[in-house]
Amino acid sequence: MGRFLLILLGALLSVHQAHSIICFVCVSQTTNDNCIIKTQNCSQSGYSCMTVVDTSGIGFENQVTLITKSCVTQCSTKNYPVILASYSVSCCNKNFCNFSGTESLTISRVAVALSCVISLLFHAARL
Repeated sequence: MGRFLLILLGALLSVHQAHSIICFVCVSQTTNDNCIIKTQNCSQSGYSCMTVVDTSGIGFENQVTLITKSCVTQCSTKNYPVILASYSVSCCNKNFCNFSGTESLTISRVAVALSCVISLLFHAARL
């Protein structure tokens, strides 16, 4: 009976290790280069790597992008383009799969068009 429990414990531990993945982690960084320095083994805190990209601002010169990467137990890929901002969440389940921050970076076409119009109006008003 003791041998059976030992084999069962070994099997359970190996199954748990099979689900553990390594993700890049960072909080509110302005470039992806700052988000590919630190890693975390997600066996304790989660089973998915998540990347959140939050972009806001008028025009390309005044845009601010914040990138956050972490380990999570639940994750759903979502994109929320708003007129002057976008917020996107991407999820993956392989080692170092959240390397790129640009995959989840989406710029709303409406935001780009509106930024161009506002910029043109601003420059026309200055003349």
